[in-house]
Amino acid sequence: MRWTDVEADWNVFIAQIVAAWPELSPRRLAAIAGDRMEFNRYLAAGYDLTLGEAAEAVDLWLIRVARHRVHTLVA
Repeated sequence: MRWTDVEADWNVFIAQIVAAWPELSPRRLAAIAGDRMEFNRYLAAGYDLTLGEAAEAVDLWLIRVARHRVHTLVA
């Protein structure tokens, strides 16, 4: 899955993002509106990560979400 997929359906993904990172606010996420750099900055600040660590965490999350979608489609 690519970030552009998440960005296109941002409001649908907010709940999944909060499930992965419960310290993040759904209200603040809604304001981010899918902007990847802004999200990385928010994630980094909320979890005391570097921007690189936040970007890596998001990349890993995208892989997990993609795998979950594949399993859901196959099942």
